[in-house]
Amino acid sequence: MTRLEQEKEQFIKSMETIKEILEKIKKFKDLATVKEFAQDMFTLRGHFENAFAKVEEFNLREETFSQPKSEYPDLKALHDEFKPFDKLIEMAKDVEDWITDATTMSFMKNNPSKLDSDMKGAHQLCFTLNKTLMEDYPDTAQVTQDLKADIEKFRQYMPLIKSLRSDAIKEDDWQEILAAVGDSAKGLELTEDLTL
Repeated sequence: MTRLEQEKEQFIKSMETIKEILEKIKKFKDLATVKEFAQDMFTLRGHFENAFAKVEEFNLREETFSQPKSEYPDLKALHDEFKPFDKLIEMAKDVEDWITDATTMSFMKNNPSKLDSDMKGAHQLCFTLNKTLMEDYPDTAQVTQDLKADIEKFRQYMPLIKSLRSDAIKEDDWQEILAAVGDSAKGLELTEDLTL
């Protein structure tokens, strides 16, 4: 057996790891576990990247020795199966991060227009992913509905966030807002450190 054949045989065995991680990722059913699944998602992305690079390397070596190119349709099928989970987990993690950043980082450093645009895009992607996942993975499809609800809940505050972050808001306006809010806003000042 040539070295290339040995490497190809080892490659086939290594695809089992990809299958195992994908099976774990396909169990994503709860937004609260997104961080755990994000780790697996990044790991699996790396495995796919390495696998596709290895196939390319095999094909170049085969071409050099005038051998027929090896094809790995199972690898492509696994990757296609992974894609909607990859998008959902990445989007869920992004939305979680955007909301955390918007509510904990300096209010004056937020870009409400970009945040609103990102949230709109994520909201639309929820519809697409729900359709894609519903038939074969209804529990995971429900995650898209839960995420959509979280986005809608947060987006109801976007007009207020945009208004408060507007350049048109001056110190006089801010003082008027604080007076209207009352005691709960006592001690708040419009500074670089203000958070939502």
